[in-house]
Amino acid sequence: MSRRSIGIPCTTVPKSTQGDGLSRLQEIADRRSIPGVLLFSGSGDVLFMNAEAESLSRQIMGDAYDAEARGVWPAEVLELCGSLRTLLDSAENQLVEGQHELRRVTGDGKSPVLLRGFPLVAHT
Repeated sequence: MSRRSIGIPCTTVPKSTQGDGLSRLQEIADRRSIPGVLLFSGSGDVLFMNAEAESLSRQIMGDAYDAEARGVWPAEVLELCGSLRTLLDSAENQLVEGQHELRRVTGDGKSPVLLRGFPLVAHT
């Protein structure tokens, strides 16, 4: 696999003349974060959640998030889960694991959050 095929620039990015002098590449890297991971069961129970997922949920919910809101998910996450459930339940979709992905962008323009969902078929 070449470096170009995975999106790593092959040339030096010049320094920015704005702000604190960070390069454009550094500015992009600073806006990225560790992915938040939530794993739900078919019944909607949380099987796994990392710390970043909790932080991003707090960011999405804003003022609606408080100590009592733990375990309450942002509407965008619930909508994505509902869409994944519909996809799993659809008879016309012969799901092959790894072939489907749903994406939603939420948050404000300054700190957008990309939600990605993958349906996993139960193995028996």
